[in-house]
Amino acid sequence: MRVKPRPSLAFAIGLGYAVLFLVLELIVNIDYDKIGESTHNVIRGVVIPVAIGSLVLAILTTVLGWWRPVLSEQPSDPPRPPRWMLVIPGLVLLIGLVGIPYGDLGDIGGSFLLWLAIGTLLVGFSEELVFRGLAVVGFRGGYSEVRVWLWSSILFGLLHGVNLVLGQGAVLTVRQVVTAFVLGSIFYAIRRTTGTIIVGMVLHGLWDFSTFANEKAAGAATDRSIDVGTAGVALGQSLLTFAAVVLFIVGAKRLFTKKAAGTTEPAAVES
Repeated sequence: MRVKPRPSLAFAIGLGYAVLFLVLELIVNIDYDKIGESTHNVIRGVVIPVAIGSLVLAILTTVLGWWRPVLSEQPSDPPRPPRWMLVIPGLVLLIGLVGIPYGDLGDIGGSFLLWLAIGTLLVGFSEELVFRGLAVVGFRGGYSEVRVWLWSSILFGLLHGVNLVLGQGAVLTVRQVVTAFVLGSIFYAIRRTTGTIIVGMVLHGLWDFSTFANEKAAGAATDRSIDVGTAGVALGQSLLTFAAVVLFIVGAKRLFTKKAAGTTEPAAVES
């Protein structure tokens, strides 16, 4: 690595990306609540700004020389959690698949779905690269693993706070920040259990794709039966998310154990 990882750098990258994203979205000038309304809005409000952000992050990661530790867990990192925790990425995959409005895909339109898929995959790439990649590596340069999880998830939550400036209501924004913290914890567990950030990138993109596609279908629906079906999907996703959180809590001790049993290690340096 060309630059030594340290927590201060992780904070700068996480907060810096939030500022960059906000500036790009303000330039685009589309209210957050309207981004998913049309193909044009998806391209301008998601694809273009997130593609620019992804390029900046890729250049930054190259300059730092952090690609290897960013993309995968290294031998010096905390040990892999027990295999049963692989249920967590399995649940996230199920959540994403359940949320796709299969019966309405034809009405939504192929062009919209194509650009939405591109945009959400870029979101998965960029946000995981920042918060489960660069931030995790940086925080591991001085923090205990508990604080690595906590601060990387807090930064991920704060990123979604910029939506307040982009036209989203205060109550919804606060709720989204809290939800993002929870999801950040789940994606942190996915990195740890799979040993790579790439799985999280794909699942993150799928999560956002199903969310936007479902909202698009619900927004165009007038049939009460469709509304009831949408509510049922949301309930199912909530239950699966709750199950993933429970598994995270149950396995937290193994996630935050720095070394395997029987080994010792000096305390982490705080900064």
